Amino acid sequence: MLTNISGTALSMIFALITICLFQSSEVHGLSCYQGQTMMGQAVNSSLLTPCTFNAFTCVKQEDFNSRIVQRGCQTNNCTNQQGQYSSAPICTNMTQPPYLQQCCCYGDGCNSAPSQMAILGGWPGQLLFGIGAIMLGLSQTSISFKKNNN
Repeated sequence: MLTNISGTALSMIFALITICLFQSSEVHGLSCYQGQTMMGQAVNSSLLTPCTFNAFTCVKQEDFNSRIVQRGCQTNNCTNQQGQYSSAPICTNMTQPPYLQQCCCYGDGCNSAPSQMAILGGWPGQLLFGIGAIMLGLSQTSISFKKNNN
């Protein structure tokens, strides 16, 4: 009975069986830390989990007001504040409320770094953000003052 099957038909049957086998197994590429922790809290290794097959980058967002760090996968490439592609890991800070730091990186588990607040010891980070916001406000005020005097 098998002798009547042509080579092409046999190849098609083999291809179908192979496709069915691969469809039933999960294929993952990138693995990132996923979940939510508090600033200064160590990242649990169980949070390192596979991303969906179309994820390109790992991300980390730190909220300096709530002191919550969120980590996860992203399907986009990393970009700078102007929206330009970045091939290197990058972090951007928002200097207006909400005060956030958003980091993006390539590679398994690259978003595990401790929060910047933990490195700075908590209140120094808030102080630096506060000073930055005040300086930005003063520079805007001085520009407005110069325009009004001319």
